[in-house]
Amino acid sequence: MPKFLLRLRRLSVSWFSELARWFLLCAIAGVMFFSLKGVGETLSPWSQATVSLLTNLYYPESGRDQVTVLLFREQDLSSLAPRDAQTGLPGKLPFPVPYATHVETLNALGNRSPRAVLIDFSFIDVRAGDNVEELLEAICELADQGIPVYLATFYFWQPYHGLRQDLFANAAGKARRRCFNVVPVAYSPEGNGLVQTYSLLQGGGKNSLRPSAALSLYADGQALDPARFSDRMDLIWGALPPRPQHSDSPCQPVSLLQSAMRLAKDGPRALERDCPYSNTLSVYSLWNESSDEVDALVRDKYILYGGAFLGTDDWLRSPVHGTIPGVYLHAMALDNLLVFADDYKRVAEHSLSRDRLGVVAADAAIIGFGVAWYMLISRFRRLRGGSGGVRYTQGTCWQQSWRFAGLTMPYLFLSIFAGGGLWLAGSQVYAVAQGVLVVLLLVFGGLAIDEGRERLPVPLRKIGLMLGEKLVEYGWVALMALLCSVVFQVWNFGPRNFWAFAAFLGFTQLIDRHLLRLAGEIKVSRLRKKLRFSWLKAGLLLAGAGVMPYAFGVSSFFVGLLAVHMTAVGLALLAGAALLLPWIYRNELNQARGGS
Repeated sequence: MPKFLLRLRRLSVSWFSELARWFLLCAIAGVMFFSLKGVGETLSPWSQATVSLLTNLYYPESGRDQVTVLLFREQDLSSLAPRDAQTGLPGKLPFPVPYATHVETLNALGNRSPRAVLIDFSFIDVRAGDNVEELLEAICELADQGIPVYLATFYFWQPYHGLRQDLFANAAGKARRRCFNVVPVAYSPEGNGLVQTYSLLQGGGKNSLRPSAALSLYADGQALDPARFSDRMDLIWGALPPRPQHSDSPCQPVSLLQSAMRLAKDGPRALERDCPYSNTLSVYSLWNESSDEVDALVRDKYILYGGAFLGTDDWLRSPVHGTIPGVYLHAMALDNLLVFADDYKRVAEHSLSRDRLGVVAADAAIIGFGVAWYMLISRFRRLRGGSGGVRYTQGTCWQQSWRFAGLTMPYLFLSIFAGGGLWLAGSQVYAVAQGVLVVLLLVFGGLAIDEGRERLPVPLRKIGLMLGEKLVEYGWVALMALLCSVVFQVWNFGPRNFWAFAAFLGFTQLIDRHLLRLAGEIKVSRLRKKLRFSWLKAGLLLAGAGVMPYAFGVSSFFVGLLAVHMTAVGLALLAGAALLLPWIYRNELNQARGGS
């Protein structure tokens, strides 16, 4: 019994020291994560591209099947223009697009009965030859069919919402019939130039907020509670292109394996291509084709009518695409609303308000799991007798095998997560092949890193040993990707910046090594006197607080006392934590002493 209690005491001390180390490293990683936002912005393109590969496997196409972008392309200016009557040569429509062309496009839409229409062209300036009466008549014909029409503006708070006045009143000042609603379409790129967020409520101030273009289309005339849509949307950009037979987009689908290879070779920008997620129909096809495919893209669909003209500023960059027309932003935001409704993915803003605690809790959980996994990896390495492939000094073959299997679990679960998405996407062969490949790699690495490596040929033994060690070493990167993808699927947060988490955990490794070295110096009394002197200085500062009223007056007493106490407590905490370092790192120091 005494031996059992002694062993239990030693085990409890060991666990307490590990817990103290975990808490210390979590605090460091947490402070770095919440303070160095610039690093997160730098790594955001990587995370957006990588997480999108996983999450888009589970992103349903139900929203895409309800939304169509009617795109007026640069080449449509030539293909839709009549030939010159004198020369017989192909003509070209003027730019900006004439109102008569818009009228013909709206009439063609009316013949196919869409659900709602957003006109993403701003009718601001009065131009010679453009008949605003015909434009309003075409809009009202759609409204008379029960088709809501929305006009886009960037200046919602200005008189007439920044649009030309004669859309609302004639020359005599008499109000015209309002057959349309005006919706704001403004957006703000992030610091890295990418459009990752979307404001569902926009306007000139808090009291003049109005539903944005995407939210107005989603509401479709129904009353909404603005409070449920007050948070900015963390936009989920679909990465998989639409089926070619259902879209005018020339893009071809790219498999997950091809995307991963491009990502590893050329970085996050390798996945960028002019290949939007939304179904696309060109104005030329709407005018000249009467096939069932064109009818299926328009009838009872949300139509977002916009342009793609060179030399204009209506272009943007998404995290998973190249530069694309701005109308796709509103199409993707509407797609997000159709998929998630009022549980859309919110921007993860860190604050201590009641409705934001989930963001802090999610980040704390990811940091905590990551640091715990790093400590397990450190313990796994400590059980080995040095670096260079020396045989284990502690633990049996089975124990090491179980530890290796546990530390490589993130790869297996990440493979299952991605494989499930591939299976649902219809790529069963890729899903099975991916699972088999991951299992074979883990088995091969496990055989090489434990006693089973003696059965392998020498060349395979060296390759397997290196592979097994790297699988263990970088298992927390797979864990970060898995946790961030799960957070995306379960909670209404946007794609987590898991590469930022991984970077901060890598920084934690560096801090951990410095703390271990500092613990060794304290243990041999190199810094003990200096730390004790810090305690003496803290005591002197506390004693000096009694002199403050006489030196600076009673009015400054409380301020001075608070400042002195904060300084003293900070010094005391730092000195106390430093004095505890030898106890926190007792296992590592004992291992280093045994190895030497």
